[in-house]
Amino acid sequence: MAIHFKDFQGGYLNSNGCMYEPEIEPISVAVELANKWIAEHAVKVINVETVLTNLNRETVSSLQYEGGRNKFRNAQVVRVWISD
Repeated sequence: MAIHFKDFQGGYLNSNGCMYEPEIEPISVAVELANKWIAEHAVKVINVETVLTNLNRETVSSLQYEGGRNKFRNAQVVRVWISD
């Protein structure tokens, strides 16, 4: 038996440029995506957690965003741990 994880995150609703906070989807969207994926793949779920990650140009993420000059930009994702 091996364990794996899959991350789920919402996306940007729009991008207001680098000087302003983008409008992003709430964590509930990531939860809905995770629930849909679990149902479609009939996997055995071990655990579900939220993980705070750094937000960068390549990352499409949801939840928390702190804008401003000296602040970190973070996103919260839903991580589903599964076994096969």
